[in-house]
Amino acid sequence: MNIYALEGFRIIVKAEAGSVVGGTEADKKQVKKYLKIGKIYTVAKTKVHNCHTDVHLKEVPGVKLNSTNFVDFESQSKEDDAKHPDWQLYN
Repeated sequence: MNIYALEGFRIIVKAEAGSVVGGTEADKKQVKKYLKIGKIYTVAKTKVHNCHTDVHLKEVPGVKLNSTNFVDFESQSKEDDAKHPDWQLYN
């Protein structure tokens, strides 16, 4: 997924053959606990770190997820990417 996704950006759980993919087993367990494969979710915010990106969704407040467990449902322009608060840290 686009780690610079702004609030309101829509994503879906990354899955193959009905199973969550990406991230660690703990990440996958977290996704299975709170989310459904095939449902569209809305980004509340992302926090970009050196080795991973935390994703917070509007549908599950207070739950931190790993960006590797998602794919973009829509696209966001590079101009909008540059509006993300962490953009300047890594670009």
